[in-house]
Amino acid sequence: MEVRSRKGLWVAGYRLLQFRDDGLATVYSERTGRTEHLPQHRWRDPLEAALLASLAGGVQ
Repeated sequence: MEVRSRKGLWVAGYRLLQFRDDGLATVYSERTGRTEHLPQHRWRDPLEAALLASLAGGVQ
């Protein structure tokens, strides 16, 4: 999965650990070894994003 950096860029190298009841996602950085709790606008799954984009492109 990818996480949005402070500069607004998508950074790869994170693993989704769990979705929390408070709406946050717990992610693990494979680079730093840190665990973070992020709101939905700060993370994405690039495979899911590509799939949704291809589906949206097919709808006229």
